[in-house]
This record gives sequence, structure tokens and C-alpha cells, in this order.
Amino acid sequence: MSRHDFPLPPELESRVTDELEQDEQLVWTGQPRPDLATRPAYFLVPFGVVFAGFAVVWIVVAFVLTAGLMAPCGLPFIAVGLWLVFSPVWLRSRARRTIYALTDRRAIVWEPSWFGNSTVRSYSGSGLGHISRIERRDGGGDLVFEEFTSYGRDSQGHMTSQTTRRGFLAIDDVRGVEELVRRTLLSGRTPR
Repeated sequence: MSRHDFPLPPELESRVTDELEQDEQLVWTGQPRPDLATRPAYFLVPFGVVFAGFAVVWIVVAFVLTAGLMAPCGLPFIAVGLWLVFSPVWLRSRARRTIYALTDRRAIVWEPSWFGNSTVRSYSGSGLGHISRIERRDGGGDLVFEEFTSYGRDSQGHMTSQTTRRGFLAIDDVRGVEELVRRTLLSGRTPR
């Protein structure tokens, strides 16, 4: 296992370097693989096309029936539909700004948020808890450090749930990275 899955762009490499504490040694860095990171778009794009199409039909009908008074109410729905249609673009952009790093002390995840900000999460060996691996046939996948489900209700009162996973997601050689994390943080030894 090399130190890098692939070289990080200079501006991302400097973020990693700035985050390291004194005498903290970098073991591995990576980023999400674009093809794995954009997989949710397989569902989002067709749904967005249908959603935006329905909104256009609604606007036309509302324009005819209400002399244009209710037609603008459909514009937010068109915006949502277009946002879903262009999900491969924003998922790929998000993947390019996400960084994963493993040091001799912790696993670090930089998750981009809106307006150029990012959330940095650090996982020490004791904070990793139960690691799970989701591996695909090509060896890529997710190394999950934490997983939680939030519950709510939709507009009709039905229960809904959403599972959020955090860790090194959509990476190449997920099994090799898991072994590296276990050797580095869970057994107390630094890999060679």
C-alpha cells in the first residue's frame, strides 16, 4: 500500500499538512473515486427528470387555469428537479473536494459543505469503535467509521429514516486501506 492512492492537488495537500500536529506522521491519503461517488446519481437523475417534467406541466396548467397567478409556485419544483438532474456534476465536485488521511494517530476526513467550507472529523483508535467495510467486486468501496440513522415523518405522517455513513467512502482498495487503518490505529503499530 502506497502512501497515496493518487497524488492530491497542491491546495488539498496543504490542507492535510496544515492539519497535522507536531511529530504526527502521514501514513496514507486518498479521495473518493469519482465513479463510486456519483453512483447515487443513477437514481437521482431519472427522478429529477420526472420531477422537473411534472413541475413544467403543473406550471402550464396553472397558467391556463389561473391566468398566470399560480404558475410561479412551480418554479421551486423545477429548481429541485434540475438540481437532481445535475447531481452527477455536484457529486463529482464534492468528491474532488473531499480528502481522507490516515496518520500514525488518527483517521481524518474533510467533508466539503456549501460555500467552500468543510467539516473536518478526526477518529482516534479508541474513537473508531466498530469499523465496517462495504466492498464492491472491483475492490473499491466504503470503510465506515460511524453510522447512524435519523427518523422523521413525511408530509403524510409516514415514518421515514435516513442512514448516514461517515468514514473513507468510495475509495479504491478498501480492504487494503482497512488493513492499514487496523495496523496503524487499532494494534498500536505503525506500518512500514
